[in-house]
Amino acid sequence: MKNTLKTGQTLPLNLEPCYSAGQNPLIALYRRIANWRQRRRNRLILSALSDDQLKDIGLSRSEAGQFGDKN
Repeated sequence: MKNTLKTGQTLPLNLEPCYSAGQNPLIALYRRIANWRQRRRNRLILSALSDDQLKDIGLSRSEAGQFGDKN
């Protein structure tokens, strides 16, 4: 199912709940936002490192770009 935007672009509509049964939806939302911010922070830190620094910690430039995307 897709949701149409005013500009004509479409985005997928995720109908799955972001919380499990018995969990407060606001707490679940807070955790999702906190996790997203942490992954973003990790990506920014890794992108600021030089190739030599990334090599020291065992990552390549392409792996560093994907690191924050993992859950």
